[in-house]
Order: sequence, then C-alpha cells, then structure tokens
Amino acid sequence: MNTLDELIAKIGEHAREEVEQWYQAFQEESGSDDIDAFVAYIATKDLPKRPTPFFRSTNPHTLSTDETSEVLHEELKGFGQTISVTGADLQQIDAQQSATFPFFVGKQDLHEVTENIDKGGMGTIYLARQHALGRDVALKQLHPSLNEDPSIVDRFIREAQLTAQLEHPGIVPVHTFIREKDKPPCYTMKVIEGETLKSIISKLSSYLLKTQSTLSPSIQTYLSLDSRLDLFLKICDTISYAHSKGILHRDLKPDNIMIGSYGEIYVVDWGIAKQLNSTEEEQLPQLNPQKQLKLKETHTHIGQMLGTPAYMSPEQAQGKHKELDERSDLFSLGLILYELVFLYPARKTNSPEATAKQATLGGFEDLQLDITGKKPSPVLKAIISKTLRCNPDGRYDNVQQLSDELRRFRRHQEVQAFPENIWRKLLRQANMHQEQVLASLLMIFFSIVGLNIWWLYTKQEHILQTQAQQKIRLARISLANRQAHTLDQTLFRYESILSSFAQTIRTILLHGEVKESTYYLNRSFRPPDLSNSPFYRDQTSFGHVVYKIASGADGAKATQQIKRINSVQSIFQKSMIQSLPFTQQGQPNAALRQQLLTKGYPLLSVFAATRDGVMSLYPGRGSYKASYDPRKRPWFRSAQGRKGLRWSRPYITSQKNHELAIACTRALYDRQGKFLGVVGLDLRLASLRELLLRNQKKMPWARAVLLLRPNGEILLDTRKQYKRSQRKTSLSWSMALSPLQNVALRQHLKNASKYGYIEYGKASSRKLLIYSRLDSLSWYYVVLTK
Repeated sequence: MNTLDELIAKIGEHAREEVEQWYQAFQEESGSDDIDAFVAYIATKDLPKRPTPFFRSTNPHTLSTDETSEVLHEELKGFGQTISVTGADLQQIDAQQSATFPFFVGKQDLHEVTENIDKGGMGTIYLARQHALGRDVALKQLHPSLNEDPSIVDRFIREAQLTAQLEHPGIVPVHTFIREKDKPPCYTMKVIEGETLKSIISKLSSYLLKTQSTLSPSIQTYLSLDSRLDLFLKICDTISYAHSKGILHRDLKPDNIMIGSYGEIYVVDWGIAKQLNSTEEEQLPQLNPQKQLKLKETHTHIGQMLGTPAYMSPEQAQGKHKELDERSDLFSLGLILYELVFLYPARKTNSPEATAKQATLGGFEDLQLDITGKKPSPVLKAIISKTLRCNPDGRYDNVQQLSDELRRFRRHQEVQAFPENIWRKLLRQANMHQEQVLASLLMIFFSIVGLNIWWLYTKQEHILQTQAQQKIRLARISLANRQAHTLDQTLFRYESILSSFAQTIRTILLHGEVKESTYYLNRSFRPPDLSNSPFYRDQTSFGHVVYKIASGADGAKATQQIKRINSVQSIFQKSMIQSLPFTQQGQPNAALRQQLLTKGYPLLSVFAATRDGVMSLYPGRGSYKASYDPRKRPWFRSAQGRKGLRWSRPYITSQKNHELAIACTRALYDRQGKFLGVVGLDLRLASLRELLLRNQKKMPWARAVLLLRPNGEILLDTRKQYKRSQRKTSLSWSMALSPLQNVALRQHLKNASKYGYIEYGKASSRKLLIYSRLDSLSWYYVVLTK
C-alpha cells in the first residue's frame, strides 16, 4: 500500500489512524483501491460529519460543498494525478448520504436505524431504535456486497445463533434476528457504552511513553498490572464458559473485547465462532478478488485464513480448522495477556504478509522489557510462555487452568509453569561447601537478629496487651461499682419508705384519736373490693388492711389501737405503691389494683405489730390462723429491744402464696424508751433477682451476679431460680444459706474491704471476681466474669 503511505506522508503522521480507517471503509463499500476515488470518498463521507486532521484549522461544520472542494484541493496540491472534484459532485453525494439515515428495518418489529457505530469484516453495526419496546439497540447487518455469498450469509446467521445461545454477563445478549427479502440479514443486541481493550491499551501506552499528557479516571485504573489482570481473568471466565458450551471464538483480540463504563467486560464479534465436535462440514467463503476485503493484520480476514493474523494460533493460521480445539483460543488469550502485561503487541511486523507468516510459525516478540523498560515477573513471563507454546500439547489444557495459574501467581503460590528454582534446592543440600557455610552463618546471624526483634516485638505486644486488659478490667470494675451504687440507692429507698411508715404508726399509737370507722378483722374479712388474687393465692383487698388480735390479748385495748391505726390505713397502701418504679406510681387505681393482684409489687407486704398483740397487714387477706400471735414471730423478737433498721435472712412467708422474701423491720419506742411494737415490709426475693438480672444484661462478660452477707453466705444468685414454695404446712422461718467457695474473697470480706477485685483460675483461663459493699445493708454486691 505504497500509495496510501505517500498520501499519509503528504497529510502528516498525525492523521494515519483515521485515514487508514477511512481507507478500509472505502474498500469495503467500493471494492476498489484507487487513491483518487478514495480522496473523493473521504471528502464527501466524513468532512460534513466531524472534524478531521485534514481540516484542523477550520470548522468543517460551517463549510459549504464548494468550500470543501477548495480546501481538499489545497491540502492535497501536488499529490499524484490532478484531482477533479466539483461542488456539484459533492452536492449530489451529500444528498445521497443524507438520505441514508434514518432507514428502517423489520416489518413486524420496526427498527429505525439512525447512526453508524462501527464496521467489521462481515458487517456494519448501527444504532437503532426499537419502537415496539421504546429502547435503543445495536443492529448488526451483513455487508450488502457479501449478501450474495450463501456461505457468508450462513456464517452470519450462525454467528447470531451461537451468540444468542451464550447467556453470560461477559457476552452481549442478542435480542432479535431480522431477515427480509432482498436485504442483508441482521440481528439486534444490547448497546454497550464503553471502549475496546485495544483503545485502553493504546491510551495507556501513549501516556506511559509521554505522548499523551492525561488519562481519564476510568483509564487510570488500569495503570496497575493487578487491575489489568483482573480484566483478563474476567475475559478468561467468559471464554471458559463458551468452551463449556462447546463453542470456539477463533477471533479473540483486544478489538473484540469491550470494557463497559463500570469495568464490566464483553467478548464480542462471534462471526467466525465454531461449534466444537460438530459433524457439519465448514464451508469457507470464496470471494471474488474484486470484493475481497483487504484488511490490516489486526483485522479479521475472510477467506481460507479465518481470524486475525496478529492474534492467531499457529494451527489456526495454518488452516487446520478441523483440528482446532480450546487450546487455539487459549493461544489467542496468551497474546492478549502478553499485550496487557507489556503494553505493546506480541507480534510487530511491517506488513500483513509478514504477520501471517509469523502467525503460521507461532512467533511473537521476546519476553524482555515492558513499555516502560521494566522487567515483568519471571513467573508471569513463564505463564505467558507456556500459553504461547507452538505445540498445543505444551500449553495449558484449557482456559480454566490458565485462570487458576494466574490466580496462584497473584496469591504468591508456586505455579505449574515456574517450578521452584534449582539454586534453592542446591542450597539445602550443599552445606559442605564453603560458600554454603557462609550462607548458613549469615542465616544464623539473621536468625539471631530476627529472634531478638521477635522477642522485643512480643514483649511490646505483651505490654500493650496487658495495658489493654487492665483498661478493660478497670472499665468492668467501674461498671460493677456503679451498679452496686444503684442497687444501694434502691434499698435506701425501701428503707426510707419503712422509716416514713414507722414514723406515722408511732405517732398514731402515741397521739392518735380513737375514731369510729369500718375495719375488718381476720375472722370476718369481707371488704367490698375483696377478690381472688392469682399472685397472693388468696382473697385479697387492694383498699383495706386486715387486722388480727392475738389470742389472750386485751380486747378493749386492742380495739382502740385498731381504730387509731385504721384512721391512717391509707399509709399502708401508699407505702406499697412507693416501692414501684417512679414511672408506674402515677397509674390509675384500677391499673395499680390489677398489677397488685396479678403480678405483685416489689414489696410483698407492709405490716405493723403492737406489743398488745394487734397485727396490721396490707394488702388485706384473711388467712391468719386463730393461734397466730405476731409477738411470737422471730422478726418481732429480733427487732424488740434494738434500734434502727434490720434486714433478715431470706425466709418463706406464712401467707398462702409462700413467697421467698427478705424482711426489713424497725422497733418503735416512745420518748422514754418504752417499747411500742414493730413495723416492717417484706421485699420479694424474685423482685431483687430481676433487678440483678437487668444489671447482668448490661455486662455481656458477666457469668453471674450475687449478693453476699459479710460472712460470705450467698443471699441471692442470678443463676438460681427463686420460685414459690409448694409447701402447704409447717413452713420454716428461714432458708439455709451456702457460703461462696472462694477463700480469697472470704478473706477480703473478713478484713471488711469496701470494694476490690480478685483474679483466679488457671493462667490460660483467668477469671475476674469484682465485689463492692452496699452501705445500706453491709451486704456485698459480687460480679463473676466468664
């Protein structure tokens, strides 16, 4: 093509790529290689559409046809023969061109073709509008000049069929196939927005060679070899899928790989794909020399040589089409991998003939330096070399093996193509040689240095770990102490309720008036609001106190005391309600009554017993035995003669509900110190356990929360269920308490330590015990960690 080179030399090398593309299109349409006709072609076809290197100093969109002719003559003055292009000629061709678009395809499913996207060896790809679905599609139509050859038409139809059968993200989906009488066949596909792998490689090369100053952000990504290998692995996955369906591509090259806007890849142009193990005889097209497409070595050749010489396997270049298998596509992939790694083609020659010859011999450029002058990894070069072996038996068996090999390379694992270096093996066996002894000494030296570094590192790690553990330990201790303080405040609130209640009862016993009012004794307890309580397991009153006069007591004096106390019976109900959380105390009476009867309050009951044998209990329930005398109860006797609040050991109540409770009592005295009686409240053990469980949920690392007496006896353990007793008779006053089996903690408690922590257990599983004393009771709040 000397005449074309002379034309390019006249115009300038900057226009080579575009002029060559125009020349190929000119040949496809006309079948001619006449240079004068080509000049007329480019003037009429391309100038009205877009700026070109010919007219870089003018705006072609503003030129008339006469001006176009003048500029073209001026630019090509003195080249070859005299060019005769008149304004009238250009006007005629412009009219023809404007009538080309839009045109319509498909009578049943109308497609409006609006724009030429690309041209290939067998067909042209247009942008079209599918009106039925209101979407844009890519429409590929066979070149009209090839529609007369049945073998090429059959190959085009087979391309559409094979592509439609391949459903994979890396293969463009086929939408419809259109065949109309006296028109070339065509089919529609998804429109791909992106650019070819060839374009990306070209831009990267230009940028690295400093001939291009900038890159778009999407292209900059591929400056990294890892990102380019990611692309290649996606290509391999697509081809591996096609092979699994029994289809060879036979025309793999960067031009036939599209990269989408989001990094997705598409392998396109399955025009010369072949069905593996097909019994059909492949009909190779025989073209009229006048219509034979004269293409570059990087374009698909149609004829006896199927494919693109620059990316063919040797067996494909030699025309052994029946012998082709997966390893032929594998060779083409190896050439693409070469180009992705080195950023220049594996085959560089001066002519298509030389490229075809090199393809026949399986030749390619030496694996030396990439485009920047750097040496790629020898392992990667070994993988490429194995992929590009001339004998198919020397290559990988399939594309999947190549993919696996590349993934092992990226994971820095040993690969099949690059076994362990021989010098490493010799180094292990040749310790008798002086050089190896020196190497061993160096290894020992570096080992010692490494051990010291390791020791310092582990020591530092241990220090950091210890500091981190100490920080965690202090945070846990702080949280446990805050929870102990919260529990202390709750117990102080109960004590405050009892103190206020005690003051009211003392005042009414000493100074209260004897008022006539309705009250209910145990033997005839029938207040109007009496109802069955599932919680108390008894007939229970929300609004009334029940009174019991001990056997043998002075009836008249007891009656006067009952009338005094009954005048303030609301203080009993108020004290019970005050044990609820603050958010629940303001509920309507109906809701408070429902909760008392069905679920209970934190306090089980509030009571007062006088020295004269009067027992007052709220909520009222008439289940006392006739022989019941409060003055004989242990809680009465233990409080009598003492001052201040006292908390009992856990016990089972004598009422029908048999609840486990802890009593808080206080003795009453007049100003002369004369004993008046005892007031008290029963705190449900289950309610106290619920409070501890809520605390434990805030500590995922806690195994259990306990309450201990100062002597180490366990009052409460969240690991145990404190259910009601089912016993009906002879209930014991108190429960037996077991001591905590931790000698170290018991010693701390013996020394009256206020708070602290203890580590115990094996070194591999150390546990933490945190304790804090409750000021209200002198009990200990203990947290056991996992």
